[in-house]
Amino acid sequence: MKTTEEKSASTPRVRLAVLGQTNVGKSALTVRYLTRRYIGEYRSDTDLLYRQTVNVNNGPVDVEIVDVSGESNERPLPAEQVEWSDACVLVYSITDRRSFDYSQQVLQQLSQAAKPTALLANKADLDHLRQVTEEEGRRAASEGGFAFYEVSAVDDTAGLYQAFDSLLAECRGAQQHQPKARKFSVSKMLGTLIGKQQPQPPPPPPGAAPGGGTVVEFHIAEAHGSRRHSRRINLVAAASS
Repeated sequence: MKTTEEKSASTPRVRLAVLGQTNVGKSALTVRYLTRRYIGEYRSDTDLLYRQTVNVNNGPVDVEIVDVSGESNERPLPAEQVEWSDACVLVYSITDRRSFDYSQQVLQQLSQAAKPTALLANKADLDHLRQVTEEEGRRAASEGGFAFYEVSAVDDTAGLYQAFDSLLAECRGAQQHQPKARKFSVSKMLGTLIGKQQPQPPPPPPGAAPGGGTVVEFHIAEAHGSRRHSRRINLVAAASS
């Protein structure tokens, strides 16, 4: 029987970046996907990182979603967040032509980066205020070979979940086909060198919900440092196998 630590290590982790101009509903869509709840008012000038274990195609995935704030035509594509991510969700509002024009610029950059992407046209519940037709959005996504969904965070449309789930499934499949490096424990290795057994981490508190989500401020420097460290360990492990 696998221990909790072994199960966690075997669960794939996928990172998503949610991009788009301000006020297109990026946060509402992210929270709706993770919690099945709608919260309409967000005021934040800080990138937020959501962590949660979700079930995709009957299998668990540890997902990290960075909600990138404050994008505009004057602000270039947040290249560091895109580099950090495995895939991107690009959002515009059907009631805001400028947000659609911005999304087309970003699509061109993501196409060059060969980053798996889903284009989401949000606020389909406000069809009477529509400035961008569904055909325009579908055509823009098709030209780059990306998936397209017209959705509404308010109405809880199925396309919202399909967009996130499809990207997670695609990234998980790609990870499963990569050659696996031999795993080793840094703590156990250090314990062997100094002749002492490292203490085991304490068990989770009673009543703790497995897979419970968290949200923290996203600091790209820390995220890149952690990812570089993980890659360095994998390279060392691969070289020693």
